[in-house]
Amino acid sequence: MADVPIDDATYSVYATARGPIALAQSSLLPLNLVTPDPQGRSFGLHPNMPELQALFNNDRKLAFMANVGTLVEPTTAAKYLNGTAKLPPQLFSHADQQVEWQNSVSDRPSETGWGGRLADLLNSFNSNNEISMSITLNGQNSFQVGRTVSQYAVGTGGEGFGLLRGFHPEAHRDGQPGRLLDTCNVRMNRDHVGLRRSRDAGNGNIVKET
Repeated sequence: MADVPIDDATYSVYATARGPIALAQSSLLPLNLVTPDPQGRSFGLHPNMPELQALFNNDRKLAFMANVGTLVEPTTAAKYLNGTAKLPPQLFSHADQQVEWQNSVSDRPSETGWGGRLADLLNSFNSNNEISMSITLNGQNSFQVGRTVSQYAVGTGGEGFGLLRGFHPEAHRDGQPGRLLDTCNVRMNRDHVGLRRSRDAGNGNIVKET
C-alpha cells in the first residue's frame, strides 16, 4: 500500500507516470500530516481505505514508511541511471519484489524464505515431529519454505493442505508422505474443533463435533 500525492504539482507527475491506471485526484482521501512536508506536498489514500485514513488522521496509530525496498546496496538515482548500481533481479516487477521480501535474498533467486530458514534452525526444539514447525493460516508462501521444514497450511475448515518438501524425512524415505499428512490432518482438525467449541461456548452456542 502507498499513499498518493494530491497536491496539483506532484499529482500531475504521478498521473503522467501511472497513465490510465492513476487514481482520480478528487477520489483520494486526504491525510493530515503531523509535520508538514518540507517540499509542500500533500498526500491521500485510495478511496476504499477510509478506515486507514481514520487510523492516521484521528487515532494516530498508522505510519507510512517511504523509500524502502529490496535493494542490494544503498543506491542513488545517479548510480541507477548510469548503470553502476547493483540492483535486484526484476526490480520493477511487483511479484518478484514480493518474493524477495519473503526470502530476504535480493541479489539472486532463492529457493527458501527467511521464515523457513529460521524454522530449520529451531526445528531441534520441536519435540513432536508429526506437526510442522511452520504453520500457515493463509495458504502456501515463499516466506515459510525451508530446506528441511515444510510449511503446513490450514484451511478455514481446519484441514491441512499442500506439502512443500517433507518435514519428516522418514515419511519420505519409506515412500508414504501421505500417511504423515493424514496424521497432521487428524491432529489439526481435532485442535480446530476444540478451538471452535471453546469460542462458541463463550457465545452460548453449541457446535456439533464431526
